[in-house]
Amino acid sequence: MKRIALWGQIFLVLFFLTCPYLAKAEEFCVRDAQSFQDALVKAATNGEDDVIKVIKGTYTDDYDSFGFNSSEGHNLEILGGYEVGCTVRTLDPANSIIDGQHAHRALILKNSDGGDIKVEGFTIKNGAVDAQGGGLLVQSSSPTHSGNILVNRNIVTNNTATDYGGGIFAYSEANPEGTAGSVTITENVVTANKAKGSQHASGGGIHAVSYSFEGNSGMVVVNRNEVVGNTSNFGAGVYATSYGPKGPGDVTISGNRVTDNVGNNGNGGGIYAGSDAVTAASGMVSVVSNIILHNTSNGTNNTGMGGGIYAYTSSATTGDSGKIMVNGNIIKDNRGEFGAGVYAESSTRTGLAGELDFKGNWISENQAISGGGGIVAMSFTVSGTAADTVLTDNILAGNNAGTSQSGGGLWVRSVTSSGKTGHLALAHNTITGNRGACGVLIYLDGNTADIYNNIIWGNLSACAGAAVHDMDVGGMGTLNGFNNNISGGTFDWTASGSNIDQDPFFVSPGHWDEQGLPADSSDDLWVEGDYHLRNGSPCIDMGHSTPPRMPATDRDGNPREMMAKADMGAYEYATCFPVSPELDISIPCAQYAGVGYAFTLNYYPNPNDSNGFYWELNAGTFNQVTSSNPCLSIQQDLSFPISCAHFRGKPYSFTLDFCKNSKTSNGGLLWNMDASTFKAKEAMP
Repeated sequence: MKRIALWGQIFLVLFFLTCPYLAKAEEFCVRDAQSFQDALVKAATNGEDDVIKVIKGTYTDDYDSFGFNSSEGHNLEILGGYEVGCTVRTLDPANSIIDGQHAHRALILKNSDGGDIKVEGFTIKNGAVDAQGGGLLVQSSSPTHSGNILVNRNIVTNNTATDYGGGIFAYSEANPEGTAGSVTITENVVTANKAKGSQHASGGGIHAVSYSFEGNSGMVVVNRNEVVGNTSNFGAGVYATSYGPKGPGDVTISGNRVTDNVGNNGNGGGIYAGSDAVTAASGMVSVVSNIILHNTSNGTNNTGMGGGIYAYTSSATTGDSGKIMVNGNIIKDNRGEFGAGVYAESSTRTGLAGELDFKGNWISENQAISGGGGIVAMSFTVSGTAADTVLTDNILAGNNAGTSQSGGGLWVRSVTSSGKTGHLALAHNTITGNRGACGVLIYLDGNTADIYNNIIWGNLSACAGAAVHDMDVGGMGTLNGFNNNISGGTFDWTASGSNIDQDPFFVSPGHWDEQGLPADSSDDLWVEGDYHLRNGSPCIDMGHSTPPRMPATDRDGNPREMMAKADMGAYEYATCFPVSPELDISIPCAQYAGVGYAFTLNYYPNPNDSNGFYWELNAGTFNQVTSSNPCLSIQQDLSFPISCAHFRGKPYSFTLDFCKNSKTSNGGLLWNMDASTFKAKEAMP
């Protein structure tokens, strides 16, 4: 026992000698401007990790910014919302205000030898500076390993910078060969900030960068923020990049609401996101589950791209570029020169370009000037392999490429000088009501395009009297088209079959409102539709069973091939089954092993699980039927999804799992709702 105790003491001594920051930490409780600045000054030189707790109130400095400038490499947290005494905290950014009074930055935090920095729970407003970071500047730098930055739960409003980051400038930098830290911006409200004056001004609202001059950089995450009404040239709402010549991090933009931001003479009105490498592979860029509305990217001569989103990955010499994933976003009513909704580009000099993946987006009412109203997807390589481009389960409706310009809904190209071009796969998209010289423009350069199970129908020419072109194809390559609903265009299939040209019978087709002036298309407004299929649609059960890149589910999350075959377009057809006030469900057709059955499920309050929802098969209603629409698909384990069930006037979807080796008190068969699959259904965003 003495030997064990001795080793324990030695371990503790060694642990604290090697981790002194755990042994030392100082907390400050500040209540006015002077004590706040005093705490920042002391924290910069005390050789410890520091936590500064700020009591509720308004903090102004008549002479300069509140500032922390340290070279010690320790961690710093600045936390707002405390009551007097700093033992009780209410995390509400409205109760702790740092005001720059339009005279200087509101808050500046710099650590020149690494160290993590966290800022949480403040309103940061009225900052102004002739440099970067008008409201909040947070910077961690180091020659070896810079720190991580977290900006969380703040309101940042009405700040101005002439360079980068009108509202927030968050920068983790390694110079020269070290590794930069991560930068995370979460749950902030960022409004009415400006970065203007410099040609390269970027990040009107948020400028978040991890940067290494010669080494590796970290990930950048911008998550669940509201970014409204900001202005700059590049990334007017959000500018987020990771640059590391030997390996950059991933960039993730998710769950944000980005609206009414304006970019001038740059790219990315709403969001600018990129990952850059030189000799190594770049990171991945993910733009997922955001709402991106009413943003603008103005410009000419290779600017003005990406009114809603500008996303890129790049490796400049020998590395691969990372994947770009644009999934599950609502992207509406954005303006841009080229690629008004989304401009995405993956490039590499000699390596393999990362895939461009678009899935489950709703992209509508976006207006371009020079082409690509909804999406522009580009990939470049000199002697390597350009990216594959894959689009599945998307709605592209009511976008405008500009007068006589191409690609009202989609403009896609893969380019190489001496290498290989990437493949294109379109499966289960609905592309309708788009304006331009064509609804979809595809350039081929010896590569293959597989077009399967799409509705590309009812797209409109911007030229009065011109023929409707749903799809145009330029260049030479292989064009395979199977089981699409598609009408006119300039293309010849290399291989094709089972394509149709018929009204798809949408639940509610979108349309252009001419505003009383039919001869003037510039004032027309797009009226949104519902692109689910009605009963009797010629697109039901008309899809190919094994298309390249077939998605497992439709845009609602329902499984493909719920009935005999997959349907065309972004949605599988599903009639809503009625649920009685007693929660009984009548199933007119459920197919198992190729045979259809009809039955009723009676709601069963299970005495063994009062929190669950269970249904018992009513054996007296069980009959074999001829399979017809709608016919659910019962899985091998006897579970089955109910894609639409109407209860009290509202539609829901869920999956029922068969309860193996379990019967009701009457000896009947039992199914249980998988609560994780339950969701209210919406017809459109």
